[in-house]
Amino acid sequence: MKEKSEIVRATDVRTLIEDAFSRTIAPEDIFISNYPRADKDPEMIEMRKAFRGKRWKDIPEDICWAYGYQAAFFSDEAYAYYLPAYMAASLIAFIGGRVSDFEGFTNITLDDLLSGGRFANALRTRLKAYRGSQWRALRSFVIFFKESSNSFYGPTAASVIFAIDSILHENFGGNNFPS
Repeated sequence: MKEKSEIVRATDVRTLIEDAFSRTIAPEDIFISNYPRADKDPEMIEMRKAFRGKRWKDIPEDICWAYGYQAAFFSDEAYAYYLPAYMAASLIAFIGGRVSDFEGFTNITLDDLLSGGRFANALRTRLKAYRGSQWRALRSFVIFFKESSNSFYGPTAASVIFAIDSILHENFGGNNFPS
């Protein structure tokens, strides 16, 4: 059983994510997959149907779970737009006491950012449209994951946090991040 303070913190991080991305507008036609045969692959076709035309806030947790590993095939634009849905689903799992789901799901969600050792470049490419408040929300989520998880990704999460801090400092100068 998680301590009440951890549940409150998870709820606070979720609220931060919702506030940071509340005004984000979905592009009219997000090309969901950069997978070369996406038009012929039945899983990719179903994934497109599940996400296309939906706001990130309207993607239910079960859809995020069903298409967790396929998130790697999102275009950069789709990845950046739908990442808040995946982060929210992870926090819902944590708040609901499903800690192993939280860890596993967060690993899936951030796998693209946590692998390869090129964190800052991956972040810059995948999330180039993010504003300061969105970077801060992602940073808070990764910190929460690192501190609340026994996952082997914990040490790697520290590298992601460092990369986010570097990007924030480069683009927004110190702690004066725009909202």
